[in-house]
Amino acid sequence: MTKLTTVQAAHTYGVLDPLTQERRDTKFLQSALSGAENIIILPQGGYSDRGGTWDRAGARRQLEDIALSEGMCTLPNGGTAADLLNPDTEITTSAAAGARFVLFEVDLGAAETVHFIDIGGVHAETSGADAALIAEWWDGAVWQPFGNALKLTIEAETRRFASGAPGHSGHAAQMFRVCVDATGDAAGAITFTHAAFRAEGAALSLGLVRRFTPEQGQRHQLVFTDRNIDVFVAGVWQTAIPYPAGEDILHQVQMEPRFDSILAFHQEMAPQRIFRMGSSTEWSCSNILFENVPLVDFGGVYTNGVTEVQEVSAYDLIDGGSFDLTLEGNTTTSITVSDDGPANALLIKAALEDLPGVAPGLTVTNLTTGGSNPERYKIQFTGEGNANRDWLQMGASPLDNKAYFRVKTVTKGRPGGEPIMSEERGWPAVGRIVQQRLVMTGFKSRPNHFMASVTGEPFNIDTELDASRAALVYEIEAGEANVMRDIVNGRTLLFFGSEKIAYLKNLVLSATEVPEFGFSDAPGIAPGLPTTSSDNGIFYVQEGGDTLRLLSYTELEQNFVGENASVLSAHLIKQPTDLARRRAYGKVDADMMLMPMEDGTLTSLTVMRTQEVSGFAPWETDGKFLSVMSDTDRSIWMLCRRTSAGQDSIRLEEHDPVLFLDEAEQIVLGAPTNSLSGLDRYSGRSIWIQEGDNLHGPFEVTAGEATLQDPVAGTIIVGTWRPPVADDMDVMLETETGRREARLKRVSRLVVSLYETTSLAIAVNDAPAFNVPLRSNADTIMDEGPIARPVTARIEVEGMHGFSRHGRSRITQLFPGRLTVRSVQKDIAG
Repeated sequence: MTKLTTVQAAHTYGVLDPLTQERRDTKFLQSALSGAENIIILPQGGYSDRGGTWDRAGARRQLEDIALSEGMCTLPNGGTAADLLNPDTEITTSAAAGARFVLFEVDLGAAETVHFIDIGGVHAETSGADAALIAEWWDGAVWQPFGNALKLTIEAETRRFASGAPGHSGHAAQMFRVCVDATGDAAGAITFTHAAFRAEGAALSLGLVRRFTPEQGQRHQLVFTDRNIDVFVAGVWQTAIPYPAGEDILHQVQMEPRFDSILAFHQEMAPQRIFRMGSSTEWSCSNILFENVPLVDFGGVYTNGVTEVQEVSAYDLIDGGSFDLTLEGNTTTSITVSDDGPANALLIKAALEDLPGVAPGLTVTNLTTGGSNPERYKIQFTGEGNANRDWLQMGASPLDNKAYFRVKTVTKGRPGGEPIMSEERGWPAVGRIVQQRLVMTGFKSRPNHFMASVTGEPFNIDTELDASRAALVYEIEAGEANVMRDIVNGRTLLFFGSEKIAYLKNLVLSATEVPEFGFSDAPGIAPGLPTTSSDNGIFYVQEGGDTLRLLSYTELEQNFVGENASVLSAHLIKQPTDLARRRAYGKVDADMMLMPMEDGTLTSLTVMRTQEVSGFAPWETDGKFLSVMSDTDRSIWMLCRRTSAGQDSIRLEEHDPVLFLDEAEQIVLGAPTNSLSGLDRYSGRSIWIQEGDNLHGPFEVTAGEATLQDPVAGTIIVGTWRPPVADDMDVMLETETGRREARLKRVSRLVVSLYETTSLAIAVNDAPAFNVPLRSNADTIMDEGPIARPVTARIEVEGMHGFSRHGRSRITQLFPGRLTVRSVQKDIAG
């Protein structure tokens, strides 16, 4: 006899991994999904469609260098062509004068397309001015502007002239020049280092999108591509910035935003300072100039060591008086002096050389003149074994009179070596501002070391200061090849390595206190991916790229514990290419993690640790998700790869939770028409059109044009669409009812609780999806569009035919619209 079983679920746990779906003994099984696309798990229970994206701008392709030779370059006001092509040589002109004071002119010999002109280290000697730095190209008759004029300052900056926003065709010309307009405040000689010309090539570049908020209310979207940064404000292009990171290292660069600057780090790139020069259209990027970089012995033969010099001053030391010296815990024999200064120097030399650990070869010099008081002796720690090392300061004590002594270190000894970071030895992988210090780690030559700058001076690495604020360099003794990749300043200072995670037990970074490290048993972090946090837990992608970890401190363990945060949905973590967090916003009243994957999908995670909410759901689009970031206003920005008529491009897109379509754009029409043109971005693909409360589609776009069945007018929205899909779990009657499971099952009745929904389709019993009317005939207005009035109600559907082995139901849509499902109840006959 056929019996009915009723199953109801709210799906708070998101999509379960196939290996987990047989765990009938766990609490999350009936509150999860077996599969889904393009939904967001809601912390209150249920799920909604993910919304859509607005197309805002394009991104650059890979850059190609335009070769310059000395014969192409003319410098009429100072400098040589050879200097212009050498980035290590400074060029200084005569005093700038006139409206077009030419710094250099380049004749390429034939017309070439140029997108960027860079000038390095440019500054004015006396005073700068806005819009005083000008680039131009010759159109055969007059000089034309090459992009916007730039600010000239008295600080050396590397600047980039751009022909226009991404997608601009560039300027095709033979002759170009860079000038200074000295008719305003710009004055004095102009100094610069080099010039470079570049063009966008045909090959796509990898890309990253990152936010930057230098001041409250200022939100910038920075798009990083091959050797370039494009600056946007609300999706509107502002300018381009030169950037030394090519696409081969683009994803591994670690960035630290601070007020008007972004510091950028990578082992293969000198640390960079990306600087906003007071305006969203004025930016520069230059190498950070560090002072007092510590030296390290890399096993070479070095001649740059420093010999220790100390000075002993003896006050009221009479002829025949005695004293002794104490050096590094050892005390000399008695030294009896006479009025012969040089002889006394020899006595001091012999006494010190007799001490353990002191080799012959000291140089002791009497500095006293004319029997003056005090008697002064300079001790130079020369000789093999003495030179090029740091000695403790000596102590001096009188033995038989009332003399007293003062000892001072004139020059501190230091072994020879090479800077811990340089072009030859590589650079740090990451830097963070912590306790007013710049803390760096992951040096290419010393991957386990960390280095902290002088307090309050982020670019001064002076370890010789005799104070707690001095810089410090220490090895993080991980005991294995643990390359440091990131730093997180949380409960304490955490160093994320390739194999394990270290943390600093000291509360304060101090040069007078030896750092004490602890080590978590959590695995290391994958390269090139940021960390993020939620409810005091740190999320990161584990080395290998197949697990999302949650690192948190536990009082029970007295340590940081890294639990597997993706174990229930392990199949959705597929080599992430980026990681971002959006704070609780709107109806998604929980934090949401966003992870684009290597295959172009994106996995979202709704997380609220205090309520045990952890729901994964995958997103797909007509293209590939590449990079993602959440701005300070909780808007989400993405880079997506799109294909139009076989041509790939990368687009900057803004997520909109109330939009239905992806890569959408608004088009304003005049009279009603059923033919649309200018749709080149969608060529070879299907589009939908939203006209007020009405929807039209799908339509194929061919050669940038689409023919519609019905005419449209006014302001329309055009875009692509992928439907939301949610499949609930298999039904096992043996588990649900305690009796033997039926071989075939029928979903005979479905009750879907909806909230503000405009479109619903269901599929059961292995049949195709069908649309479900949300209103009765009595509640239908004939001239009303399908998205005019969202419905909040329990929609009951029954009388479905057919059977399946699994008993699943699918919630989806057949046309775009709002969809929010609070719960699903189904009756199973089996």
